[in-house]
Amino acid sequence: MNKSKDLNIALFTGLILIATSFIPLIQILLFQLNGLIFYPVTVLLPDKGIYLIMAVNGVMSVYSLILFYKAKTIKLRIIAVLVLTTFLLPLFMLFSENIIAEEPYFLQILLGGLLIGLLLLIVALLKSYTIKSLDTESN
Repeated sequence: MNKSKDLNIALFTGLILIATSFIPLIQILLFQLNGLIFYPVTVLLPDKGIYLIMAVNGVMSVYSLILFYKAKTIKLRIIAVLVLTTFLLPLFMLFSENIIAEEPYFLQILLGGLLIGLLLLIVALLKSYTIKSLDTESN
């Protein structure tokens, strides 16, 4: 397995999310996808639906990080990155909405992209370190 591919995907994703935060077309499409997925929940549970949405977004974000860690093919890594971005970016926006001022519109998206890039980088480095330590133990 090529360890540098995980690092390249993590760095490229972070770079794309940070660079496009000033014209957040990709992020708006991902927010719309997330809203489309959870629209039935908001209709059925108008008052308490936000808690379920936040919980599912959190679980799917953790699941996609695990999928990124265990992925053997580039297709699975890219799917994991898309799922992570689709569920973690709106979750970050919900949590940071009262902390970060809305005035510079790109600030929340910029920080969310930075967070996603750092998480992917940490997972890729962890995977690289684990594979490296397993290789040295087997020799």
